[in-house]
Amino acid sequence: MATIASGGLTPGVSLVELLVELLVELLVELLVGVLIDVLTRRA
Repeated sequence: MATIASGGLTPGVSLVELLVELLVELLVELLVGVLIDVLTRRA
């Protein structure tokens, strides 16, 4: 959230930061899903 607040002065930067954060969240969800699948398969 701090990055969005600091980049709120220029709309372009804030939009890029929002897109980056969305991509990071998607990647994290995918990684967590894969980790859960691996753990459940091993268990």
